[in-house]
Amino acid sequence: MKDRLNKDLKEAMKSKDENRTVKLTSIRAVKQAISTYENAKAGNEINDEVFTKLVDGLIKTREKTIVEYVNAERLDLANIEQMEIDFIKEYLPERVDNSEIKKVALELQKELGADSKQFMGPMISKLKQHFGTSAKPADISKIVQEILS
Repeated sequence: MKDRLNKDLKEAMKSKDENRTVKLTSIRAVKQAISTYENAKAGNEINDEVFTKLVDGLIKTREKTIVEYVNAERLDLANIEQMEIDFIKEYLPERVDNSEIKKVALELQKELGADSKQFMGPMISKLKQHFGTSAKPADISKIVQEILS
């Protein structure tokens, strides 16, 4: 992933694209998040799961910032933040559709005989193992709650 980031950074620096600065800012933010994580504790290694959490964190931060900018009627800055989100999302692995999560969750419900919220923890845990970083934990939790309620 670091190689791709470095390659994309070089391309963005060379490009004459009108969104050049937004691309550069986005790529540098991802690189900084990785660097901060690795330097926080000796031996911290970046794997797909950690990388996805870091990128999701960057996206969440920008989404909150967009809300603040919109409330302050600074739509120009909100648009820039949205463009950054779009560029950062390119580094996320492909996400599984919620219908696929629901399908697997229903199969798991039958397998476990889950009929109450008591099974929520085990179902969420198994679904997280099944999907890994390709599904957001929040989506998994939401779908399991719907199924068990």
